[in-house]
Amino acid sequence: MNNSHKILIIEDDRGIRRALEFLLKKNGYRVFSAADGTNAIQIIFDEKPDLIILDLMIPEISGFKIMQKIKENEKTCNAKIFIFTNLSDEKDKRMAKKLGADGYFVKAEISINEIIKKINQVFETNVLLTNDKKENII
Repeated sequence: MNNSHKILIIEDDRGIRRALEFLLKKNGYRVFSAADGTNAIQIIFDEKPDLIILDLMIPEISGFKIMQKIKENEKTCNAKIFIFTNLSDEKDKRMAKKLGADGYFVKAEISINEIIKKINQVFETNVLLTNDKKENII
């Protein structure tokens, strides 16, 4: 796949971040990454990514606060946001939906390769996704 979509990975786990970077670059995406909220905000406003993979539990600024900042700014509000987190509580899913998440994926329930496939699907079909088999929260 050859495209110019920009993707930002906001993930404090270095292994997960590097695996996502590798696979996304292999799929032709322009990839940026941040391990904390402060660097993430800077990259978001400098690069204006098309899609953001966001862990909710990151240092400095929470993932929910980052989502709020993205959606409140007219230059970044159209970015798609995929939550990729260990938080599986329904209240977290509802909050993510309320703040404008385009997908919510629990790390223990989906592989990184499946996330890449879902990202490809979103750019190909503009579909909103979740790995929750019982209920599509989006």
